[in-house]
Amino acid sequence: MNVNHIDLNLLRLLLAIDQHGSVSNAGAAVGLSQPASSNALARLRASLDDPLFLRSRDGMIPTVYCEKILPIIRQNLSGIETALQQQNDFVAQESSEVFRLSLSDLGEMMFLPRLAHHVSNLAPKLRMYNIAATRNTLHMALEQRQCDIAIGILNPSGRGIHSQTLFHETYSAVIGWRSDPHNFPTLRNAPIALTAPSATYANDIENVLAQNDLAHNIVLRLRHFGALPQLLNQMDVVAIVPTQYAHSLEDEQQAQILPVTVPLGEHAVKMIWHQVTDNDPANIWFRAQILDVFGA
Repeated sequence: MNVNHIDLNLLRLLLAIDQHGSVSNAGAAVGLSQPASSNALARLRASLDDPLFLRSRDGMIPTVYCEKILPIIRQNLSGIETALQQQNDFVAQESSEVFRLSLSDLGEMMFLPRLAHHVSNLAPKLRMYNIAATRNTLHMALEQRQCDIAIGILNPSGRGIHSQTLFHETYSAVIGWRSDPHNFPTLRNAPIALTAPSATYANDIENVLAQNDLAHNIVLRLRHFGALPQLLNQMDVVAIVPTQYAHSLEDEQQAQILPVTVPLGEHAVKMIWHQVTDNDPANIWFRAQILDVFGA
């Protein structure tokens, strides 16, 4: 017995022969010519090593083996066809879909609260998890659906990657809320604290600073932003941070922005996803919500 070459159309023909009692009528029912139907039945007989149907005065009748497998095939084939034919709709208000994001710790602070608030008003049952894939593993994480969407200053490469720019970000220099800005007229002699996570956030800042002869000023290197506000208020250092975050710190009186030029230019903050989720209605809806909240 060899079932490796049996496809669904052959099984549909098997059921049709049982229903119509005729190979030609069964073929017509499934869209096959009489020769094609006879050839298909021959393939089934060879693969299953059984005649399957025998001729009689009343038409084609199933063998004992065929009688045993027909109900199982009918039930399972019906389930498969139902599964394949069901509408792939997404109703946000009723869905309990889980969306997995990849955000750096700063992205989690800056993006997740606004996005969660927006989405919860439209779809209260939806769930969002942040898995924070590293830059080196992001392509694989998206491809294997360990995460659905990444947001950050990212330029991932690889087959199937899609991206859309949300906005452009610049960098600002900040100091502690109680520090004296007159002590830092420029960055040339300022002690610098640099935060460049390995997750979904740009880690080439130090290289740009080196090109501007500022790398020797770096006195602290941090992997996460969580400790930065406390650090700024305990040390006279200048932190280089995204401007959006700098304004957030200043609004909360945790830091003040220095009126100096940070030579890092603009960077595109992108939404990244993979081809495997490109046509999924749930992910299409979710990407639209991200654009509504963060799109320029």
